[in-house]
Amino acid sequence: MQAARAHGGGLHRPDRRDPLGRLIFCTCRRYVKANGTDGSGQPQRVHPGSCAEWPRPTYPAATWLEPLAAQVQQIVLDDVTIATVVDALTTTAPRRDKLARKRLERRRREAAEAFAARRVTMSQFAAQIASLEEQQRTLEAVEPATEPSVPSAAAVAYLKDLPALWRAADEAARADLLAAIYPRVEVRGAEFIAVTLTPEAEAHGLALALPESVCVARPAGIEPAT
Repeated sequence: MQAARAHGGGLHRPDRRDPLGRLIFCTCRRYVKANGTDGSGQPQRVHPGSCAEWPRPTYPAATWLEPLAAQVQQIVLDDVTIATVVDALTTTAPRRDKLARKRLERRRREAAEAFAARRVTMSQFAAQIASLEEQQRTLEAVEPATEPSVPSAAAVAYLKDLPALWRAADEAARADLLAAIYPRVEVRGAEFIAVTLTPEAEAHGLALALPESVCVARPAGIEPAT
């Protein structure tokens, strides 16, 4: 087995796939690249330059990989979500903006419920609503694009199979799955700012089924897909 020493001091194995390759970007729009391994042998990533939005130079790759993996494995498949996915995909050529609008509706309900239950403050609730309104205005300003139709039954089956598919996949297959779902993830250090879905993922209803927050070994949250 060949191995080369990477910039970060750890070993880089050319036979391994980088599951976060070309995926993680800082809010300054620069790509957060692989940086070998840390002292314990865990992969790490580094910001390419100085950035006020980046709290420290390097982070373990697991900082983002674990929450993304958890989001895939913790897909919401209750009756309400399945019915919403089916409704969104029953037209001949579902528009991506229809899925996005339903996503915004769900987030408004969840924000109101969190505020009513006193899980968020008034200022946090107001900020969430303001963000949702801005996303709504963006949707209304952009001409919606149509995507190839995916039968609702096929989409629901895909969503149900995805968690098991992830668990059974090896490293290379998991890298392919992440690339098929997320073309770009925007972060501020360990904080997720925005997660974008691929057109294929949108067409299969993932915008409606992926959870807003996930449970991992440490607290982590993922902002909604855009």
